[in-house]
Amino acid sequence: MYHKLFLLFVLIFIACGTKKTTVEIIDGVKHVHNRAPLLGDESKVKLEFVQSIGELEGYDENLLLFRPSDVAQDQEGNIYILDSGNFRVQKFNSKGDFIQSIGRRGPGPGEFQNIRSMDIDSDGNIYVNDVGSTRMQVFSTDGKLQNTILMENRVLDFRVLNNNNIVAWFGFTQKWEGKNPPLIAIYDLNGNLIKTFGESKDFGHPSVNFDGNTFVSTVSKNDEIYISFIGQNRIEKYTSNGNLQFRADRRLNYDFNPKIEKFNLAGEEVSAKIPPKISLGIGVDSKNRLWVATFGEQKENPMEMLDNIYFEMYNENGHLLETIPINVKFMSFRVFNNNIYLIDVFEEMCVYVYKIVD
Repeated sequence: MYHKLFLLFVLIFIACGTKKTTVEIIDGVKHVHNRAPLLGDESKVKLEFVQSIGELEGYDENLLLFRPSDVAQDQEGNIYILDSGNFRVQKFNSKGDFIQSIGRRGPGPGEFQNIRSMDIDSDGNIYVNDVGSTRMQVFSTDGKLQNTILMENRVLDFRVLNNNNIVAWFGFTQKWEGKNPPLIAIYDLNGNLIKTFGESKDFGHPSVNFDGNTFVSTVSKNDEIYISFIGQNRIEKYTSNGNLQFRADRRLNYDFNPKIEKFNLAGEEVSAKIPPKISLGIGVDSKNRLWVATFGEQKENPMEMLDNIYFEMYNENGHLLETIPINVKFMSFRVFNNNIYLIDVFEEMCVYVYKIVD
């Protein structure tokens, strides 16, 4: 009898220990804990190289990119690269042939000062976020300025929803009205704030709070909002109304708990929790699968961590499905349909296009 009970206990322990994903409800919110697959496990999904667009050196100035920061694709397959260092948007067809240049340096209409992000709405209009002038400029598909949206706050990144409202995210360094401030905001096309949501975390000092609460985000074709925190093991999904659908975490190859460190800031000795760098980017493919670029290791020099990045692929419920290696150094990426666009700002100043192959 005792032997049978012991065997039953062992079988239950093994079953629980090998379960890839567990889910629990905390304060009414679904928390998904992913234990596998891990980096190095065999993946069924592959990334197939298609082409690279842009270059660091050459004779065609339309292909010479400097510090590209974002990329977008319209419904016809045209590719738009935000060439931030050259203060312009470069438009290419699906084969990578140059079509048109939009914008130039300056403070006036149709000009850029410090552009960081872009997106395209369902009508093909091109939205360009200019942090330097706290505004978004909207261009038609042929590059003509259609609208200028003056933003109340400095927007770090954004996406356009199907109803043409703008979902924006920005970093906070101070507490707001005694509470940790929200992370995400919805604006209309006149720049009016509709609502805010998303829970920030206090790391002990305003300057650290900015880094600790910085995240990357994307929006699905159904306007589901996904965010992945750079300094937290935390992935979240929201509806376009701001309702939190789940929080997900995963097993990593290193300690991701913030370390309490003392440092000197403007002559002041500060004690704060310093979060590690975990995530780099996020996107959603045509099958509504979530792609998260994750660091495979921690190093003293953050730039060296770019040599070991891999993709994690989740389903729409936050369950980790695959870990996919990628031997390319990149700083950010976007996903459109079945293509992943990797932005290289270090070596070739280009955008690599990869096809998702199941």
